[in-house]
Amino acid sequence: MFFKDTFKKYFDEKLIFIIFTILAMVYLSLKLLINRGGLIFLFYFFISLLTSLIFREACLSDEIYFEDKKKLNKNNILSYILSKNLFTIFLTGVLVILVFLLSFLLKYKLVGIKDFFDIIILILATLASENIVLLFYNKPIFTEYPKSMIGDKYIGKGYIKSFFPSFFIDLLITLVFERLSLIYLFIFCYLISTIIFYIRVKNRGLYD
Repeated sequence: MFFKDTFKKYFDEKLIFIIFTILAMVYLSLKLLINRGGLIFLFYFFISLLTSLIFREACLSDEIYFEDKKKLNKNNILSYILSKNLFTIFLTGVLVILVFLLSFLLKYKLVGIKDFFDIIILILATLASENIVLLFYNKPIFTEYPKSMIGDKYIGKGYIKSFFPSFFIDLLITLVFERLSLIYLFIFCYLISTIIFYIRVKNRGLYD
């Protein structure tokens, strides 16, 4: 239910934006990979940040947020968080696959199958942190600013401030990911974060 609704609303409202964003990000990703020496870290960090941004948009964009708020209850908490995670994996995965295909067509040996699965693990690690961050920073992101909302603490600077934890956590995850092989730990962290999200929302709710 949540996956289908998120998919529909996200693409109905942002289709042109998504197309241009994906094209720009594919280009940037290829540039980072082609200039590989030392920039592979930036590529991984870029993927992690993109994952966070898509996840937060899928949960907090106003046209999605208020619909989810009506539907979310104790019986569909797990469906909610898994749907948001799956949607994020799908959209980020589209970008990654395009980068892989273009690198192959351009005959650059930039990435291999192992790199693809490593990136999936990176996405899961990022989502593990976002599942927890969402419990504390869950105010809606307004895509249009009605006059009555101008100056509201949840708009503009408020959103930027709320993204700071994600930014620094993504940076830390990328640093660890690039230097250490912690695949099983990342998967474990993702499972634990999902359980924590479920228990916390079931007991206290998600929205203030």
